[in-house]
Amino acid sequence: MARSIYLVKRNPMITSSEKNWIVMDAKEFHDFLMTSDGESRKKMFGMIAPVVKEDALIVIECDDPEKARELRREYRRTKYIYETNKYVELQLCSLYELINEQESISLGDTIPDPYCNVEKTVLLLMELGDLRDAIATLSQIEKDLVYHLYLSETPCKVKQYAKMIQVSRYVVHRRKTRVLNKLRLYLELGGKYEE
Repeated sequence: MARSIYLVKRNPMITSSEKNWIVMDAKEFHDFLMTSDGESRKKMFGMIAPVVKEDALIVIECDDPEKARELRREYRRTKYIYETNKYVELQLCSLYELINEQESISLGDTIPDPYCNVEKTVLLLMELGDLRDAIATLSQIEKDLVYHLYLSETPCKVKQYAKMIQVSRYVVHRRKTRVLNKLRLYLELGGKYEE
């Protein structure tokens, strides 16, 4: 088992100072925790995991219980990864990185998603917005035609739509051609098309 070093403050009211530390072994630290002073300061201790197997585990008294909790959590995470690596043939790596005391980052947030192209998505949304604006300029009859032939969950064929509104296929085809030309011109001219 790896050795441990316990760093306890002589005076807990003084922030970290070179002369304020007492270095203890496991028995001394255990005895300290059994005292009323040790019991009251128990939540102020965090653990720093050894970097390599031969290093010592460091148990250190922190100025802030949140910092101590963060150190204990990081220690448990590191220990879990180490223990898991003993039984798994794959190499595990953490996607969590502590940047400084105030912030941390999940590296999962920084890995690009190959299925997500932000530039394409933004351009598509802009084009859809332009298309919505273009459709808004159409008459209600033209909007119905666009909806039934293109936007409906089950789009109609020209023949079906003609039967639905009780006109000839030729009339629907002419309207469709005229509407598509209007939309194309509107989009090409950037919304400046007017009849």
